[in-house]
Amino acid sequence: MCVGKETKPELDELLGADAHRVEYVDDTRMNSVFHWVQARTPNWMGNYPLYYFSVIAAQLRQRATVKRLVKSLGIDVVHQPTPVSPRIPSFLVGLPVPLVIGPMNGGMEYPPGFRFLQARIVRGVRKLAQLMAAFVARPINAKRRADCLLVANKRTRSALPSGVRGMVLELCENGVIPDLWIRDEASALPQIKPANATFELIFVGRLERWKGVD
Repeated sequence: MCVGKETKPELDELLGADAHRVEYVDDTRMNSVFHWVQARTPNWMGNYPLYYFSVIAAQLRQRATVKRLVKSLGIDVVHQPTPVSPRIPSFLVGLPVPLVIGPMNGGMEYPPGFRFLQARIVRGVRKLAQLMAAFVARPINAKRRADCLLVANKRTRSALPSGVRGMVLELCENGVIPDLWIRDEASALPQIKPANATFELIFVGRLERWKGVD
């Protein structure tokens, strides 16, 4: 594995004797600046302002390490599982072996009736970051040249960059097996609630602000 050095303590504990098989990439001064600014960004701005640029900076450092590992260890396939956003470019170009990216899941937007929850400046910053990432990486985006792209659904597929050459396969990460949830016909009938009943929802996910729990 080739990962950021901030994960080292956890991976050392989890992997034990296999911890030596992990290559760590140090943060640069640029990443430190990104983290400093992000920590002081107001909550209402979400996770977007510098996220794209921080990820791109990390990938540029990882590329040289990955190419060295492929050559020295005789790697047959490189699998890039993160970032999960289909819009963020990959800079793992020029590898001498096949590249698989994913599973990706993204392309979400606020539903029309809930767009008021997202400040206009946040939408603007997000769109600008996406456009800049797409423009800068167009000639060297490895997602266009990867042998296989794994996506979670059709929405994510539609958010991929144009000109993809490899296979695009849908891989559902989170789902329910219908056969395990069969109910009898009586219990399957829709239950009509009285007009004064409360409206209840269940949320399954991490309690992070960019998950839109609010």
